[in-house]
Amino acid sequence: MAHTGKSRFDAFTFSTRVAVARGSTSPEVLARFAEYSEPEIRAAVIANPEAPIEVVRRLIEEADCTITKLTLSEASLPLQIAMRFAEHRDWFVRAAAARSLGAPVPLLNALAGDSVVDVQLEVAQNPTAPPALLIDLAQELTDAIRETVALNPNAPIEALRYLTADPELRVRLAVARRSQLTADLSEVLSRDEHELVRCALANNETLNELELDRLSLDTSDRVRCIVACRRLASAEWVAKMPQESVLQARRAAAYQPKTTAEILKGLKFEVLDSDEQSPRVAGENHEDNARSRRKCQQSGQKGRARRR
Repeated sequence: MAHTGKSRFDAFTFSTRVAVARGSTSPEVLARFAEYSEPEIRAAVIANPEAPIEVVRRLIEEADCTITKLTLSEASLPLQIAMRFAEHRDWFVRAAAARSLGAPVPLLNALAGDSVVDVQLEVAQNPTAPPALLIDLAQELTDAIRETVALNPNAPIEALRYLTADPELRVRLAVARRSQLTADLSEVLSRDEHELVRCALANNETLNELELDRLSLDTSDRVRCIVACRRLASAEWVAKMPQESVLQARRAAAYQPKTTAEILKGLKFEVLDSDEQSPRVAGENHEDNARSRRKCQQSGQKGRARRR
């Protein structure tokens, strides 16, 4: 709130002015209230259907991001007045309108075609953007816009289906990191040609057991290791890893600090020691591995200290 008065009287006066600006039907009163500098009062005048059009036009031309946000949150704002923000000369004011949760759908549709990409990005990430608009933006030529749609928590499934087949890697990565992916999207992403997409999917905390089982059969060691590390609390799950996945995935489990010694002792599997190049039982050497990691960290710290 722009008002800075400290007394209760001043606060009452400010609230009264805002109320009058919202409810007055007198063009003369509204024109006078338009001269106040407080954003809340100016927004109320703009949104008042009885305000003189020339006054409203001037206030919109002078509007900054704060006034724009406040105006679009006014319930009484006429649509034809809201649409004037799509024509504002300053792109950052149009961007403020595009990210406003109170922006009406026709205004968002108009701003989605703005000549400035930053304005379009604000529309693409607005959670109130209508599904049809997000589907259109998911097919935009600009990579950043499509990626932003993929990050929008309310992006419809139709838009995400376009994006799982997007030629740009970062767009598919954004989809793979979304929470609560549908089964069909998860399946498509699990077959993505790029290992990084499948790794991002394997790291997705909202995947179910069936989806993780599918990724545990991945051709990539990295993907299988991520899946194994996510299931370190279950010796049964790690033990059932397919034969071709045992070496890499179980090594990842053995050298993870989070893996409990009890689980590793129960597994009794062998891992290849990187120093001796000989098999060692992971369950019996878990503490040795932890000590080795600490020694390496300490040696690195001492080396950096000597160099300084």
